[in-house]
Amino acid sequence: MCQNIIIGGVEIETPRELEKQWPNIDTALCLALGYTGIDKDNCLCQLDVDGILQTLGYKYEVGVNYEVIMTNDQKVLAEMQAQERGWWPGLEDLAEATGIEMKEVALSIKSLKKQGLIYSDAIFDEATGLLNGKGWFVKQNTK
Repeated sequence: MCQNIIIGGVEIETPRELEKQWPNIDTALCLALGYTGIDKDNCLCQLDVDGILQTLGYKYEVGVNYEVIMTNDQKVLAEMQAQERGWWPGLEDLAEATGIEMKEVALSIKSLKKQGLIYSDAIFDEATGLLNGKGWFVKQNTK
Protein backbone atom coordinates (compact mmCIF):
# COMPACT_ATOMS: atom_id res chain seq x y z
CA MET A 1 0.00 0.00 0.00
CA CYS A 2 1.35 3.41 -0.92
CA GLN A 3 1.57 6.24 1.58
CA ASN A 4 0.90 9.90 0.94
CA ILE A 5 2.36 12.99 2.60
CA ILE A 6 -0.09 15.18 4.50
CA ILE A 7 1.13 18.68 5.32
CA GLY A 8 -1.10 21.46 6.57
CA GLY A 9 -4.23 19.69 5.29
CA VAL A 10 -2.77 19.22 1.79
CA GLU A 11 -2.41 15.61 0.64
CA ILE A 12 0.51 14.89 -1.69
CA GLU A 13 0.07 11.67 -3.67
CA THR A 14 2.52 11.84 -6.60
CA PRO A 15 6.07 13.00 -7.33
CA ARG A 16 4.60 15.78 -9.52
CA GLU A 17 2.53 17.09 -6.57
CA LEU A 18 5.60 16.85 -4.33
CA GLU A 19 7.63 18.97 -6.78
CA LYS A 20 4.80 21.51 -6.89
CA GLN A 21 4.79 21.77 -3.08
CA TRP A 22 8.60 21.90 -2.84
CA PRO A 23 10.01 23.17 -6.18
CA ASN A 24 13.60 22.88 -4.94
CA ILE A 25 13.32 19.06 -4.66
CA ASP A 26 14.40 17.10 -7.73
CA THR A 27 12.45 13.86 -7.32
CA ALA A 28 14.63 12.12 -9.91
CA LEU A 29 17.47 12.26 -7.34
CA CYS A 30 15.34 10.89 -4.47
CA LEU A 31 14.59 7.37 -5.65
CA ALA A 32 13.58 4.62 -3.24
CA LEU A 33 15.77 1.53 -3.05
CA GLY A 34 15.29 -0.64 -6.15
CA TYR A 35 13.99 2.11 -8.45
CA THR A 36 15.99 3.38 -11.42
CA GLY A 37 13.48 5.98 -12.61
CA ILE A 38 10.13 7.48 -11.73
CA ASP A 39 6.74 8.14 -13.25
CA LYS A 40 5.87 11.62 -11.91
CA ASP A 41 2.13 10.87 -12.07
CA ASN A 42 2.33 7.62 -10.13
CA CYS A 43 2.51 7.03 -6.35
CA LEU A 44 5.18 8.16 -3.88
CA CYS A 45 6.46 4.62 -3.20
CA GLN A 46 9.03 5.30 -5.94
CA LEU A 47 10.70 7.89 -3.70
CA ASP A 48 12.68 7.93 -0.47
CA VAL A 49 10.02 9.96 1.36
CA ASP A 50 11.84 9.67 4.71
CA GLY A 51 14.99 11.11 3.16
CA ILE A 52 13.09 13.93 1.45
CA LEU A 53 11.29 15.03 4.62
CA GLN A 54 14.51 14.81 6.64
CA THR A 55 16.36 16.91 4.04
CA LEU A 56 13.59 19.52 4.21
CA GLY A 57 13.93 19.58 7.99
CA TYR A 58 10.40 18.41 8.75
CA LYS A 59 9.44 16.29 11.72
CA TYR A 60 6.80 13.73 10.85
CA GLU A 61 4.88 10.70 12.07
CA VAL A 62 4.38 7.62 9.94
CA GLY A 63 1.05 5.84 10.18
CA VAL A 64 -1.26 5.21 7.27
CA ASN A 65 0.40 8.29 5.71
CA TYR A 66 3.34 10.59 6.47
CA GLU A 67 1.86 13.28 8.75
CA VAL A 68 4.19 16.28 8.74
CA ILE A 69 4.41 18.13 12.06
CA MET A 70 4.86 21.77 11.11
CA THR A 71 6.59 24.44 13.18
CA ASN A 72 5.05 27.92 13.33
CA ASP A 73 7.64 29.13 10.80
CA GLN A 74 6.67 26.34 8.40
CA LYS A 75 2.94 27.04 8.85
CA VAL A 76 3.39 30.76 8.16
CA LEU A 77 5.59 30.12 5.12
CA ALA A 78 3.19 27.48 3.72
CA GLU A 79 0.25 29.87 4.11
CA MET A 80 2.17 32.65 2.38
CA GLN A 81 3.17 30.33 -0.48
CA ALA A 82 -0.44 29.21 -0.94
CA GLN A 83 -1.67 32.71 -1.77
CA GLU A 84 -2.01 33.49 -5.45
CA ARG A 85 -1.43 37.19 -4.87
CA GLY A 86 2.08 36.38 -3.61
CA TRP A 87 2.13 38.73 -0.63
CA TRP A 88 0.65 39.36 2.83
CA PRO A 89 -0.21 42.82 4.14
CA GLY A 90 -0.44 42.19 7.88
CA LEU A 91 0.07 39.97 10.87
CA GLU A 92 -3.66 39.81 11.60
CA ASP A 93 -4.37 38.08 8.27
CA LEU A 94 -1.63 35.52 8.82
CA ALA A 95 -2.66 34.89 12.43
CA GLU A 96 -6.24 34.26 11.36
CA ALA A 97 -5.27 32.05 8.42
CA THR A 98 -2.82 29.89 10.40
CA GLY A 99 -4.55 29.84 13.79
CA ILE A 100 -1.32 31.04 15.43
CA GLU A 101 -1.26 33.92 17.92
CA MET A 102 -0.19 37.24 16.40
CA LYS A 103 2.90 37.47 18.66
CA GLU A 104 4.06 34.05 17.41
CA VAL A 105 3.38 35.03 13.77
CA ALA A 106 5.57 38.12 14.29
CA LEU A 107 8.38 35.91 15.59
CA SER A 108 7.98 33.57 12.60
CA ILE A 109 8.08 36.52 10.15
CA LYS A 110 11.30 37.72 11.80
CA SER A 111 12.78 34.21 11.63
CA LEU A 112 11.76 33.68 7.97
CA LYS A 113 13.27 37.05 6.99
CA LYS A 114 16.50 36.14 8.81
CA GLN A 115 16.59 32.81 6.93
CA GLY A 116 16.17 34.68 3.63
CA LEU A 117 12.90 32.93 2.77
CA ILE A 118 10.75 36.07 2.71
CA TYR A 119 11.31 39.81 2.26
CA SER A 120 9.27 42.98 2.63
CA ASP A 121 8.63 45.36 -0.23
CA ALA A 122 6.24 48.03 -1.47
CA ILE A 123 2.75 47.12 -2.69
CA PHE A 124 1.26 49.21 -5.47
CA ASP A 125 -2.42 49.63 -6.32
CA GLU A 126 -2.90 47.94 -9.71
CA ALA A 127 -5.56 50.39 -10.84
CA THR A 128 -3.74 53.62 -9.99
CA GLY A 129 -0.12 52.54 -9.78
CA LEU A 130 0.17 54.39 -6.47
CA LEU A 131 1.96 53.08 -3.40
CA ASN A 132 -0.50 51.15 -1.26
CA GLY A 133 1.72 50.14 1.66
CA LYS A 134 4.18 47.39 2.38
CA GLY A 135 3.84 43.61 2.43
CA TRP A 136 5.81 40.40 2.86
CA PHE A 137 6.74 38.38 -0.20
CA VAL A 138 8.00 34.80 -0.49
CA LYS A 139 11.31 34.43 -2.31
CA GLN A 140 10.89 32.21 -5.34
CA ASN A 141 12.89 28.97 -5.52
CA THR A 142 14.84 28.30 -8.67
CA LYS A 143 16.13 24.94 -9.79
